[in-house]
Amino acid sequence: MRLRRGQFALAVALLLLGFMVSVQLALAKKKEKQNSAAAQMDEQKRALHALSRLTFGPRPGDVERVLATGVDKWVDQQLHLKKLTTMHWKPAWRPSTHCAWTRARLSRTFPRRN
Repeated sequence: MRLRRGQFALAVALLLLGFMVSVQLALAKKKEKQNSAAAQMDEQKRALHALSRLTFGPRPGDVERVLATGVDKWVDQQLHLKKLTTMHWKPAWRPSTHCAWTRARLSRTFPRRN
């Protein structure tokens, strides 16, 4: 028995539709599994994990500081440091003004010794 073009097109469309639905269901199941795993990990373990992954390891008091800020907000701050409003550090070096000097000014200021 031969299929007509219309029947063949309908069969292919139904197969594609079934495939797309099964892929969507599989993706939803995978996402649900990931969400349940994240919900099982308590906040202190999440903070410790984030400190271990994004720093050189937790120092005394770091876990409490991250918990006070919130793990997600702390990770966002670490990844986007420009968002910090107050910077508590100063650069250890100043840009040298000698870099912009001309060759003549450098030779006058720092003469060669023979």
